[in-house]
Amino acid sequence: MKNLFAALILSSFWAGCAAPQKPVIEMTEQQAARQLSDYQQKAAQRPEDVNALFHLAQAHEAMGADEQAVRELEKIIALDRNFAKAYLLKAKIHQKQNDSAVVLATYLKVLALPHGHNYVEQVATEVGMPYAIRPLTVGPGNNVMARFSPDSQQIAWQSDRNGDWDIYLAKADGSAVQAIVFDKGNDEGPAFSPDGQFLAFVSNRHELEPRSLGYEKREIFLYDLTFHKQRRLTKNDIDDWAPVFYPDSSQLIYVSEQDARDDDSFVVRKSRLLTTKVATIEPHYFRKTKAEQTSPAALHDGRLAWIEIDDGIYRILTGTADVQPDTLMSDAHPKGGLSSSQRGESLTFFMKKDDNVDIYLLNLYNKQLLRLTASQSKDIYPSLSPDGKQIVFSSDRFGKLGLYTIDLSTPTSLEELRSRIVEILTNAESSQKTE
Repeated sequence: MKNLFAALILSSFWAGCAAPQKPVIEMTEQQAARQLSDYQQKAAQRPEDVNALFHLAQAHEAMGADEQAVRELEKIIALDRNFAKAYLLKAKIHQKQNDSAVVLATYLKVLALPHGHNYVEQVATEVGMPYAIRPLTVGPGNNVMARFSPDSQQIAWQSDRNGDWDIYLAKADGSAVQAIVFDKGNDEGPAFSPDGQFLAFVSNRHELEPRSLGYEKREIFLYDLTFHKQRRLTKNDIDDWAPVFYPDSSQLIYVSEQDARDDDSFVVRKSRLLTTKVATIEPHYFRKTKAEQTSPAALHDGRLAWIEIDDGIYRILTGTADVQPDTLMSDAHPKGGLSSSQRGESLTFFMKKDDNVDIYLLNLYNKQLLRLTASQSKDIYPSLSPDGKQIVFSSDRFGKLGLYTIDLSTPTSLEELRSRIVEILTNAESSQKTE
């Protein structure tokens, strides 16, 4: 039960990421003890003063006396069932104890108060549901790895609705669906060029027979959105995937197992970032390193963001080929799907934390991280629209992988937040009964 819920609740660090942090004033142990004694005296003099009792509960919590703090909070709630701060502090204490079911139930009580609408933003941020999420209707089968067009008006993605993976195109609202790349084999991972002329994608159509040890050999292709023609860009004996255009549309960066070596005894597979000019097809290393590199995302100013894995340490880096990269995150196990808006102020990706896979948004200026989804489902491969207003991602929350959108301009409503918390609690309870 504890592990099931642990993935659903953010620590207080995540809650603070949505707003600028206030400076923390450290108190010595003696100062804290004197303050606690002062609040105890005031509470004893005014036993029905909820504010005095709340200050006492806060002091107990600050001293690590959580059980005593909860007892004081229960007194407050008995005196005034609409005292929201008491519920919120109680939720914070139970969150530290990983009592996630109690935390969610307590938040529901806050939202049910007469002035519960005043706490929607705070609760939504703390549980990882800060913005409105809507399903994007794009048809049957599994739908994944969607990307926005440069004008944010269309999406391209891969779907297996017809038996293997094909590339589809639709309006950003999910209407006017059409298959545009549907050859034998799997066509995957579409990416628009910034000028809107091409889609880059990967395919194994040239090699339908599986290789030894399951080693796949995919190549990079271009689809001309104006003339509806396809062109193969890479032709080698290695696996290439995850193509992304540079802002000027003249170059691609992609992931390649350039160092792969296949012989009678083993296969060495290390992913490297390669760049190539679309016209000449001459690949070059983006940046030589012993670490594995994956999931590139081109930023508007010519820099690149990517995930690098070295000795089990995961990092999200940003930089250029000839400059020492800047570390945006380290050892947080981001899984991939890096994507940035045209202005480049933020980066989205999916990450596994506490046995749950969710979507996150990283501010590139202050490096603050915000969790955008909180679900028992697997939320993967987000794409930030070029205008920075929404994110499209894939989720298996209703069985097969479907596409959903996060509206970054619309905070979660009171009704939606309550409904989603109830859904999480109900699903978790059902799962516990079947164990």
